[in-house]
Amino acid sequence: MINQTGKISGVAAIYGEQARVGKVRGKQGGYTMGKDEVSLSSEAQAMNSVDRALRNSQEIRTEKVRTIAENIAAGKYEVSAREIADKLVAYWSKAIV
Repeated sequence: MINQTGKISGVAAIYGEQARVGKVRGKQGGYTMGKDEVSLSSEAQAMNSVDRALRNSQEIRTEKVRTIAENIAAGKYEVSAREIADKLVAYWSKAIV
Protein backbone atom coordinates (compact mmCIF):
# COMPACT_ATOMS: atom_id res chain seq x y z
CA MET A 1 0.00 0.00 0.00
CA ILE A 2 1.33 3.47 -0.85
CA ASN A 3 1.15 6.06 1.91
CA GLN A 4 0.73 9.82 1.55
CA THR A 5 4.43 10.51 0.95
CA GLY A 6 4.50 8.15 -2.04
CA LYS A 7 6.50 5.45 -0.25
CA ILE A 8 5.40 1.86 0.04
CA SER A 9 4.16 1.04 3.54
CA GLY A 10 5.92 -1.73 5.34
CA VAL A 11 9.04 -1.80 3.13
CA ALA A 12 11.29 -0.81 6.02
CA ALA A 13 9.81 -3.56 8.19
CA ILE A 14 10.34 -6.18 5.45
CA TYR A 15 13.96 -5.15 4.93
CA GLY A 16 14.49 -5.23 8.68
CA GLU A 17 13.27 -8.84 8.79
CA GLN A 18 15.43 -9.81 5.82
CA ALA A 19 18.50 -8.39 7.51
CA ARG A 20 18.02 -10.89 10.37
CA VAL A 21 17.56 -13.96 8.16
CA GLY A 22 20.34 -16.45 8.87
CA LYS A 23 21.35 -14.63 12.04
CA VAL A 24 21.17 -15.98 15.56
CA ARG A 25 20.50 -13.90 18.66
CA GLY A 26 23.67 -13.83 20.74
CA LYS A 27 24.04 -13.79 24.53
CA GLN A 28 24.39 -10.01 24.57
CA GLY A 29 21.07 -9.57 22.74
CA GLY A 30 22.61 -8.68 19.37
CA TYR A 31 22.53 -10.78 16.24
CA THR A 32 25.40 -12.81 14.83
CA MET A 33 25.54 -14.83 11.62
CA GLY A 34 24.56 -18.47 11.96
CA LYS A 35 27.05 -21.15 11.01
CA ASP A 36 26.58 -22.86 7.62
CA GLU A 37 27.30 -26.57 7.49
CA VAL A 38 27.65 -29.04 4.64
CA SER A 39 27.52 -32.79 5.04
CA LEU A 40 28.72 -35.12 2.27
CA SER A 41 27.66 -38.73 1.94
CA SER A 42 30.31 -41.42 2.09
CA GLU A 43 29.83 -41.96 -1.65
CA ALA A 44 30.46 -38.27 -2.36
CA GLN A 45 33.55 -38.34 -0.14
CA ALA A 46 34.86 -41.38 -2.02
CA MET A 47 34.25 -39.68 -5.38
CA ASN A 48 36.05 -36.59 -4.10
CA SER A 49 39.05 -38.71 -3.07
CA VAL A 50 39.19 -40.36 -6.49
CA ASP A 51 38.91 -36.98 -8.21
CA ARG A 52 41.78 -35.57 -6.15
CA ALA A 53 43.93 -38.64 -6.84
CA LEU A 54 43.30 -38.39 -10.57
CA ARG A 55 44.10 -34.69 -10.63
CA ASN A 56 47.40 -35.35 -8.84
CA SER A 57 48.26 -38.35 -11.00
CA GLN A 58 51.22 -38.15 -13.35
CA GLU A 59 50.04 -41.15 -15.35
CA ILE A 60 48.19 -39.19 -18.03
CA ARG A 61 49.73 -40.06 -21.37
CA THR A 62 49.47 -36.62 -22.94
CA GLU A 63 50.72 -37.70 -26.36
CA LYS A 64 48.17 -40.51 -26.60
CA VAL A 65 45.37 -38.21 -25.39
CA ARG A 66 46.39 -35.56 -27.95
CA THR A 67 46.41 -38.13 -30.77
CA ILE A 68 42.99 -39.48 -29.82
CA ALA A 69 41.55 -35.94 -29.52
CA GLU A 70 42.89 -35.07 -32.98
CA ASN A 71 41.40 -38.23 -34.47
CA ILE A 72 38.02 -37.53 -32.87
CA ALA A 73 38.06 -33.95 -34.17
CA ALA A 74 38.92 -35.20 -37.68
CA GLY A 75 36.23 -37.88 -37.57
CA LYS A 76 38.84 -40.63 -37.88
CA TYR A 77 38.54 -42.21 -34.43
CA GLU A 78 37.21 -45.75 -34.63
CA VAL A 79 36.41 -48.04 -31.75
CA SER A 80 36.39 -51.81 -32.06
CA ALA A 81 33.39 -53.18 -30.20
CA ARG A 82 35.03 -56.60 -30.24
CA GLU A 83 38.20 -55.31 -28.48
CA ILE A 84 36.13 -53.52 -25.84
CA ALA A 85 34.02 -56.63 -25.23
CA ASP A 86 37.11 -58.83 -24.95
CA LYS A 87 38.69 -56.46 -22.43
CA LEU A 88 35.49 -56.22 -20.38
CA VAL A 89 35.15 -60.00 -20.25
CA ALA A 90 38.80 -60.39 -19.24
CA TYR A 91 38.49 -57.72 -16.55
CA TRP A 92 35.29 -59.06 -15.03
CA SER A 93 36.52 -62.65 -15.21
CA LYS A 94 39.42 -61.65 -12.96
CA ALA A 95 37.22 -59.54 -10.67
CA ILE A 96 34.70 -62.32 -10.04
CA VAL A 97 37.25 -65.06 -9.28
